[in-house]
Amino acid sequence: MRPYAVKNQLEVKAINTEIYNFFSKPRKQMTLKELKGVWTWLQDKYPTNN
Repeated sequence: MRPYAVKNQLEVKAINTEIYNFFSKPRKQMTLKELKGVWTWLQDKYPTNN
């Protein structure tokens, strides 16, 4: 997640807070399936700047 945030000029702490608020748990406590959902959500909310 950190490289994605840096590449897209996003604040890592702010993104982590949004993830926690949206998914109601920290990433460390998520299953692989949940983390895949986070990745999809992140790409939809913050499309990659190419």
